[in-house]
Amino acid sequence: MGGPAARTPLPIGIQRIKSEPDMDISSLFSNRYAYENEAYEMGYSVERVASVEQLASALRRYLFATVHWIEALFSLAQMENVAEKVAVLKSVFAPYTILCQAARTAQIGDTTILQPYPLQLSRDMDVICLCNRTTIPRQPPRHLLETNLLANNLVPRVLDDLVAPMRKLSLSEAEIVVLSALVVLDPDSPGLSESSSLALSQLRDRVQNALFQLIRENSSALHTVTSRFGNILLLLPPLA
Repeated sequence: MGGPAARTPLPIGIQRIKSEPDMDISSLFSNRYAYENEAYEMGYSVERVASVEQLASALRRYLFATVHWIEALFSLAQMENVAEKVAVLKSVFAPYTILCQAARTAQIGDTTILQPYPLQLSRDMDVICLCNRTTIPRQPPRHLLETNLLANNLVPRVLDDLVAPMRKLSLSEAEIVVLSALVVLDPDSPGLSESSSLALSQLRDRVQNALFQLIRENSSALHTVTSRFGNILLLLPPLA
């Protein structure tokens, strides 16, 4: 993932999905149990287009999922600084959200893998699936575009640059988990100290090595392993 100068943030902002304008983001880490009622079970289907309220609800759910990931990975890196957790949250929330949406959308209709969520299949797959069983079509309806939560080209970009190659790869659940960790482990997040950046970078290297070992366990041919490893890592640049 690139540094701050190279990053082009996707147009999904934490500030836009707060329930209260003055909510302190750090409270998501210091008092995250206060938001447990919004951490509903994620599920995916293609039955209905999201309303404005459903889109906002899904984005908030992804926010809490990102917080959970940051807490877990910071614990592994033996880091506890809340301000740095907030810094990483601001940096990785958008790419993590897009990764989740793309990976789960790609799984719909893929019968070669064991689905972790109850999925409703459809011939019309030209949509992004959200975690509350709603969708955003390639051409988002006006009521969603007017919220400023989506850019005009966001959905086609996700479908073409992420969902399509993910469908070809038929990512396993373990590979999706590792990819999620790689996205969240951003050592270039603005606001990190040098030592914290190094700690996250070292942990990311370990996770990347775990991905290679995971692929190698499922293939005996080295060229197949290296090819798949490279193709999976190529999913990361569109998120940067």
